[in-house]
Amino acid sequence: MKEVFIFAGTVEGRELSYYLAGRGIPCTVSVATEYGAFVMGEGEGIHLLEGRMGRQEITEKLKEGDYLCVVDATHPFAVQASKEIRAACSAAGVSYYRLSRDIGTDAGTGDRLYFDSMAEASAYLDKTEGNILILTGSKELSVISGAVKDKERLYARVLPGAESIALCEAAGIKGKHIIAMQGPFGTDLNISMLKHVKASFLLTKETGTAGGYAEKLKAAEECGVTALIIRNPEKGANAADNVDAPVLYSYEGILKELSSLTETDLLSGFRGSMTLVGLGPGDQRLMTREVYEALQKADIIFGAERLIESLPAEVKNKPLLAFYQSDRILKYLEENRTYRRPVVVFSGDTGFFSGAIVMSRKIEELGNPGFRIETLCGISSVVYFCSRIGEGWADVKLLSRHGRDCNVIGNMRKHSRCLLLVSNVEEVRDLGREIHIAEEEGVLNNVRIAYGYQLSYPEEETGWTDTEGIQKLEKKGLYVLFLKSEGAEDVVVTPGLPDEAFLRGKAPMTKEEVRALSLCKLRLTRRAVLYDIGAGTGSISLESALLCEDGKVFAIEFKDDAVELLKQNKERFCTENLEIIQAKAPEGLMDLPAPTHAFIGGSSGNMKEIIELLLEKNPKVRIVINCIALETISDIQKTLKELDIQDADIVQIAASRAEALGRYHLLKAQNPIFIVSFGG
Repeated sequence: MKEVFIFAGTVEGRELSYYLAGRGIPCTVSVATEYGAFVMGEGEGIHLLEGRMGRQEITEKLKEGDYLCVVDATHPFAVQASKEIRAACSAAGVSYYRLSRDIGTDAGTGDRLYFDSMAEASAYLDKTEGNILILTGSKELSVISGAVKDKERLYARVLPGAESIALCEAAGIKGKHIIAMQGPFGTDLNISMLKHVKASFLLTKETGTAGGYAEKLKAAEECGVTALIIRNPEKGANAADNVDAPVLYSYEGILKELSSLTETDLLSGFRGSMTLVGLGPGDQRLMTREVYEALQKADIIFGAERLIESLPAEVKNKPLLAFYQSDRILKYLEENRTYRRPVVVFSGDTGFFSGAIVMSRKIEELGNPGFRIETLCGISSVVYFCSRIGEGWADVKLLSRHGRDCNVIGNMRKHSRCLLLVSNVEEVRDLGREIHIAEEEGVLNNVRIAYGYQLSYPEEETGWTDTEGIQKLEKKGLYVLFLKSEGAEDVVVTPGLPDEAFLRGKAPMTKEEVRALSLCKLRLTRRAVLYDIGAGTGSISLESALLCEDGKVFAIEFKDDAVELLKQNKERFCTENLEIIQAKAPEGLMDLPAPTHAFIGGSSGNMKEIIELLLEKNPKVRIVINCIALETISDIQKTLKELDIQDADIVQIAASRAEALGRYHLLKAQNPIFIVSFGG
């Protein structure tokens, strides 16, 4: 397919380029500056050209390639650039389309005057008194300074580049009258500047949302300053008299024309760009510039009520909806199809236990709703909190109990430094009690806890304490915890705890040597979901829970005495990720989540039914069976044959232990055990 040549450098140009490329239409995209190239970025189906081009160079570029058409999406005030592009298209015989920016309607009741040219506005200003804050850029400063005789009245805000500074000085604007800054500029900053220069007038252009137009006018209104506005040259009074003016197309209008040229339905499903942004810890000072710009450009914003309330004042004039569920947002956008740049806000960073990840996946599952999804990161609570307490975070295990299950004790056992998100102060106190018990049981050693309360907000509080001190916290709000302990480096990572580590009673227990080999045969994974069927004292369950701290273990046992031992051993090892189910199999397995692994130590004669149910729940489940009796191994082999299981591995192990007898040591044999494993 032929390429579309797009002159971009604007939000609309970037959106069109990505949208066409995403629909399989290749684009050559021209931007004037290095910054424009950085913002645009490269992607599949996009050939990026950087640098300003004159008429002749553009003509040569168009003749060199085979282009379907040219779309001029340059800035509405880049009048000369558009003339050069149109002339080049005419010379090269390539169709030209002008994408016109929607500048919206002015809101507010401030004192405003409109002009069709910089010369008209400058002539008016020369007849007035009072300082002037110029927010039109540096290119036409010479026009203003040429008309306004008293140069001391002029204050220009320009980009902090050598070219801009030189243009200011050439126009007679020097020293403190030059404000060299890089935007974006919110209403509050504009107000501060107006007050600082004691301005009576603000001079700006009708640039639309992308140029911070609304924020400038609001600031002028708040300060009682007269706003002089240079009309969009494509839509001002003079535009109607310009016979050489091109036909202006809206975004949808361009897509309609391109649909005809490419014989492709580009309007079907077309929506725009949806941006998922991380607002950071909460304080607006910690919001990234990229996120702020996305909020400025948004035409509607979604998010939790707390986050909507925390947004900068200058974006609160937009439609704000206090919900964040992906299906609800997509339904709303489907019913209100005029929105092209929705933004969904999330707290912290979009990559750290964020709903943004869930939303991206759900949107992908639901099918592309016509939006190009972009995700912008924010400053996470991890980075902010660690800087506050003077701790590095490169080797920290990141955890969250905020709306999810998390085996905190199991992770602390293996990681000496953990950072944990929690939901509320009640959860903080509960965790303090859990960790205190783990210390008493010897599972954890010398625990120190740093807490962060309402991070980045005025009421922020941080400090170090212990498990007793953390239970005394009372303030309601958002908490983050940093957990330090000793001994994690010495934790054994191989299976085979000594039998003496478990409370045994009269319930059967898989002995150390057999247990170690059985666990190896299970091939447990980090997030395994294990059924231990006929758990007995729970030696397999407990070791599995310790090995897979991010997994889940269900110990299924029917006998009362064994269940009581299971409970005692669970408390002894502080295994949060172990759940005891008092029931017979297979009935007790029905309502449990699908297993990734299963260990069968006892079946009560229901071996076939148990295996059938396991395979029904997960055909790829990994199963290991231990048995002693010959009749049982015979029954297992019969079941495997009936179920057409052909990959079973059967091992018989006989272990003996040396026991002292006087000055001699004699071997005492344990019962021979069959270990059957298959699946996975």
